[in-house]
Amino acid sequence: MKAKFDELIAQVKPLFKDNGFTKNGLNFYKNTPDFIYVVNFQKSSGNTAFETRFYVNCSIHGAFIDAATGKEFISKPKEYECHFRDRISSIIDSKTACYEINESTDAAALCENLTSDLRAVFRFFDAVKPNEI
Repeated sequence: MKAKFDELIAQVKPLFKDNGFTKNGLNFYKNTPDFIYVVNFQKSSGNTAFETRFYVNCSIHGAFIDAATGKEFISKPKEYECHFRDRISSIIDSKTACYEINESTDAAALCENLTSDLRAVFRFFDAVKPNEI
């Protein structure tokens, strides 16, 4: 299932690139003057050779907050270092917390679903403005 997961990441990578993100491991970053947006793919610790579950964590780091508080600038913050953190399932109001890949997974349908969910996250990110925090 690792190969299917890796292929899925490869398939969504152009979507990230088209939206201004760069890839570093299983993290995608978009730096703007006000925020650093982070999308992190987190594999479940209970994965097996027959099933892979993963979560998509979405975060926003306010570099201006660090500057105002005298903290050092971080260009690629870890998801857990961000000021806003939530799972994609909460942002899109999904009843399913994770995505699953197994022998019977329709890879094309999963990719289409994930792409749609990521587009919703990008719209969410675009709607967040520094004066609204």
